[in-house]
Amino acid sequence: MQQQKKPYPPLTDAAKHQAVKTFRDVQGTLAGFRSPPYAQGIGVAGLHLHFLREDEQAGGHALNYHIRSGRIQLAGLHGFHVELPTSAAFLKANFEKSGLDDKIKSSEG
Repeated sequence: MQQQKKPYPPLTDAAKHQAVKTFRDVQGTLAGFRSPPYAQGIGVAGLHLHFLREDEQAGGHALNYHIRSGRIQLAGLHGFHVELPTSAAFLKANFEKSGLDDKIKSSEG
């Protein structure tokens, strides 16, 4: 994916240009988080995973995967802190939520 420039495109447009790579028979790490439905828009509700190949030379969003064997580690998080920008551009931004769930799901896979 190219570095984005102002005016920044919506996530759905930027995601159309993300590179997709298929890995087969590789070892690596899946890392991510699960957010509750009420967090949609702040983050991605549901399970959101990234993959890093064992040699650390490739990876990205894990859109689909099959695991033959592995080890799972979980950590519970019962709170989080969000700091929002105070710039004029952020304060004037339109955060209209129409179709937000569908847009996030189509962008994140």
